[in-house]
Amino acid sequence: MIADEPRFDAAMRRLKVRWAALPTSQLHEFAARYPGGALPRSLVYDHADSTLDVTVFSVHPEAQP
Repeated sequence: MIADEPRFDAAMRRLKVRWAALPTSQLHEFAARYPGGALPRSLVYDHADSTLDVTVFSVHPEAQP
């Protein structure tokens, strides 16, 4: 877990990550590790499936400074 937004974005660029799926029931735990208690801004909500307990984000680290 990278709990620093600039390092998170750098890792996403280096690994060329375009999509991320996180357990919906644990989003608050992931967000709590980041400053301000929010997920990195480069994670853009796409959709959620409550049956599978998953939230899917597109990843856009290039949009961040």
